[in-house]
Amino acid sequence: SQRDKQTIQELVSDISHQVKTPIANIQMFTGILKQHQLTEEKRAEFLETMASQINKLDFLMQSLIRMSRLETGTFVLNIEKARLTDTIARAVSVVWAKAECRNIEISVECEDHVTAQHDPKWTAEALFNLLDNAVKYTPEGGQIWFRIIGLKQRSNQYEHIRIEVEDTGYGMTP
Repeated sequence: SQRDKQTIQELVSDISHQVKTPIANIQMFTGILKQHQLTEEKRAEFLETMASQINKLDFLMQSLIRMSRLETGTFVLNIEKARLTDTIARAVSVVWAKAECRNIEISVECEDHVTAQHDPKWTAEALFNLLDNAVKYTPEGGQIWFRIIGLKQRSNQYEHIRIEVEDTGYGMTP
C-alpha cells in the first residue's frame, strides 16, 4: 500500500541519516591516530571505539538492504508452521555470550509445544534485534524477560500469539 511505501521510505531516510555519525566518528579517530603519539592503551581504546562504529555502520547498511528488498518486492518470506521455541533459541543463541559477559540474565517463558505460522529465519532475526537492543541498554547485572503468550486457545492451538521482551534497562520514550 501507499502507506507502507511511505513508511519504508521514512525508515530508509532515517537510516541514511544515522550513517553520518559513525562515519564522522571513524574519520575523527583515524585523524587522531595518524597525527598524535598515543599510549598503547589510548590507541587500543580508539581502535575499539572505531570497531564499534564499524559494527553500527554494518547494522545500518544491512537494514538499508532489507528495506530496499521490501520496497522492490524481492524480500521473500517462507511461512511455515514451526515451533516458536526453536525460533527463540536461534535468536537468543546469538546474544547469549554478550549477555553473559555483562552478567545479564535472559529468562525465556514459552511452552515447548507452541507452534505458529511464521518465517523462522526472519522472525528469529527480528527477535534478535529486540534482544540485542535489550542487552545493549540493560545495565550490567540486569535481567531480560522473553515471553510467548498464547491468546484465544481453540482445539489445543492458539489463534494469536503475543511476543514480549522486557528488560531492566533505562527504557525509551514512547
